[in-house]
Amino acid sequence: MNILYISYDGITEPLGQSQVLNYLERLSGAELKFFLISYEKPSTGDDTEVYREVKNRTEKSGINWFPLQYRKKPPVVSSMLDILSGYRLGRKLVKQERIDVVHARSYVAGLTAAFLKKTTGAAFLFDMRALYIDQRVDGGLWKEKGSVFRVGKAAERWMLRLSDGIVVLTDGMKKYLLENMRENIKEGVSIYVIPTCVDTDVFDPSKFRDNDAGKYTIVYSGSLVNWYEVPLMAVFFKAVLDSDPDKRILVLTRSEPEELLANCQKLDVDTDRIDITSSLYSKMPQKLSTGSAGFMILKDCLSRLGVYSTKTAEFLSMGKPIVINGGHKDKDRLLKTTRTGIIIDKMNYDGCRRAVEDLDRLLQDAELAARCRKTAVEHLSLVKGVASYKNVYKEVETRYR
Repeated sequence: MNILYISYDGITEPLGQSQVLNYLERLSGAELKFFLISYEKPSTGDDTEVYREVKNRTEKSGINWFPLQYRKKPPVVSSMLDILSGYRLGRKLVKQERIDVVHARSYVAGLTAAFLKKTTGAAFLFDMRALYIDQRVDGGLWKEKGSVFRVGKAAERWMLRLSDGIVVLTDGMKKYLLENMRENIKEGVSIYVIPTCVDTDVFDPSKFRDNDAGKYTIVYSGSLVNWYEVPLMAVFFKAVLDSDPDKRILVLTRSEPEELLANCQKLDVDTDRIDITSSLYSKMPQKLSTGSAGFMILKDCLSRLGVYSTKTAEFLSMGKPIVINGGHKDKDRLLKTTRTGIIIDKMNYDGCRRAVEDLDRLLQDAELAARCRKTAVEHLSLVKGVASYKNVYKEVETRYR
């Protein structure tokens, strides 16, 4: 089977390596041949080390990689130009390589694939991930009910109607689609739930036994903008640092930290005990190994029901429990049933203080690290994700025929 995979995330970026390239390397073989279109930022040109590394990995795995340049400005117009360049290249590949399935990751890639579906007839697998349009509103990037929002929602319905298969990250997202958008999904089209998975061979705590283990009580990894509650993160950090003068926090981010630091200073948080840095994807396991637990707070909004953060799987795979704010049913259920995390009951200082106390008790459990690791291997491993996608490809191709 020949598959054209379109990713708007660049595979020279950490997310693209984790959630695209890692999968395709394991899927590519005699039964599945991949042609990958990705959109790469100018900062990772073909003369950079990471580009050469990714190029080597794709060639070694037999993946035919076609990197396109990602455009950031002007807003909306740049995305339209990216869709056009992807469509032109995709149409050429579909015809020349006799593509069976076009697999599109998220909405911009989805629009490209939808146009290819209309003009070439190739099967369209819409890997929509989450509610992208609502995420833009919830992140303060678009105005609700504005013209861009309305056009985006119309495009979302159009892509769903054209899809021959739909992939989402959570059961909550699947339930939402069936209850609110069922009329836009063709009869017989399946919705597959495949959560964000991790390479448990890479994120393996047994490979990182060094003197820095446990240096940090909490490690935060990810963005500090849009969908994350930075003011509430500062409240939690205060509760952590107030509980013990020896505790420290590590923040791994590519975002500018000014907002986080400003919120911490308002609360008299000892920022000298917070280390803020960034990390290459290849170094992430070692960075996570230095903490006792992971942490994340997402905004309480509609789009959150479709999100399954990459770091959930990565922390658990490294044997680390997670502290999160409640309201995400899939993750809440997993952490509660496996006893691998703490859910903050109220998003204020007292609620955060209780969560810190609960975490301190949980960390005394001698079986905790093994239980976290087991949870990742059984529920969120790349092996399971790859097997799920193999079945999806077969079902979509069979149905389309």
